[in-house]
Amino acid sequence: MPEFAIGAPGGAAVLRHEGTRAPAVLRHQQPRGRRSVPGPGVAAGLTTSPVLEDPPPAPAVLQVLPALVTGGVERGTLEIAAALVGAGFRALVASAGGPLVPALERLGARHVVLPLDRKSPPALWRNARALA
Repeated sequence: MPEFAIGAPGGAAVLRHEGTRAPAVLRHQQPRGRRSVPGPGVAAGLTTSPVLEDPPPAPAVLQVLPALVTGGVERGTLEIAAALVGAGFRALVASAGGPLVPALERLGARHVVLPLDRKSPPALWRNARALA
């Protein structure tokens, strides 16, 4: 059975569903791309319906290194990625690839392939634009 809390932060109502960990926040506006949730005002003939807002995306941390080959920096990159994922962050690693990519992805991190092992000025500019 849903439960509404009046006077929630920002003038929003809080809807709690059984079996969920966190309440969903309802707002009385209709932003694009959001799904509408029928609320108690629908039966009363109100023209606006509450909107279930998606939670904000988790913060992301990007690590950039030339390649994911066996070495100290690469192992440290995997350990940091595992700690970030465990803490609820999105862990991103950009490199030219290597044998440690499957291990990185098994940890829940995302790998972005870029030719970061090249040091020529045009390659550096292309990589900088790709990362921006």
